[in-house]
Amino acid sequence: MPIKFLSSTMFLLILSLSVASKEPDSYVIKLQEKKYLKMPDGKELILVRLFNEIGPSNHIRLFLRKEKKVLWDVTYHDDLGTLWADAHFIPLYDKEFISDLDGDSYPEVAIAVWHGGSAVQHCRSIIFSVRPDQLFALTSREINYEFSHSVFKERKDFVLSSSTL
Repeated sequence: MPIKFLSSTMFLLILSLSVASKEPDSYVIKLQEKKYLKMPDGKELILVRLFNEIGPSNHIRLFLRKEKKVLWDVTYHDDLGTLWADAHFIPLYDKEFISDLDGDSYPEVAIAVWHGGSAVQHCRSIIFSVRPDQLFALTSREINYEFSHSVFKERKDFVLSSSTL
């Protein structure tokens, strides 16, 4: 009896380890390099991870520029309830990176934020409204940093909730 128990326990352990060690989605790996968006009006939204004297820091800089003029920029460190260990643009839904989700005539974008821990299935995406003079955080939604292709499955899944930031 103990041998059957040990062998079945070992089988379940091996099975669970093989499921846990699943490789990240190749589309998402490529998506993690997405640090640039061209807005419909020709402006460019750029995301940069800042470095310090010992290497990458937990600071992310976002700026909007038109041609060579920077219209605004903002740096995040531990703002909005997250540690900005790394970040990239993620589609809001179905490969759409830019969309006016809330109908206010300002486009929204989403940024996937990895917090630096090992629980990548509990990371966040933060949805921002891109205004001419500022970046405005609207809401956030939990995503899996290694496997999420977008924040929402469909546009209609967006619901503005101010309590999530």
